Amino acid sequence: MTINRTSPTIYVLSRGNTYAGCATEIVTAICEADEDTTAEIKKIGLSHGMVANPEASSITLTYYGATEPGGTAYALYDEDGVAVTQTVAAGTMAALPAAIAGVPYLLPVTNNATTGTGTDAEDTLYFFFER
Repeated sequence: MTINRTSPTIYVLSRGNTYAGCATEIVTAICEADEDTTAEIKKIGLSHGMVANPEASSITLTYYGATEPGGTAYALYDEDGVAVTQTVAAGTMAALPAAIAGVPYLLPVTNNATTGTGTDAEDTLYFFFER
């Protein structure tokens, strides 16, 4: 399944390195329940990492990828043909799925349609990537 995103809204709140000389990139992203409006994270050159969930409830993410900014969002599948999803418990940090390693633009879609710290369908998550 592909989603054509004609006018993307990119909700990446901040990007930055936490330690001088370190190859860690921290991305604070607002994740929504819709592929068209969720955060689009530029992940070129970044392979693996973690996601932190500061929300009061667990969040299930379904991952999509795009080849260019604002491009078509493709549902991601692993090498066994299984959709790339992940549940992150409240107040925890979890390793990102290996299947997202080569995705240039990552779109994490949340299952929470009415909860979160943002507006109705938003959850703020912290993504940590390594080169």
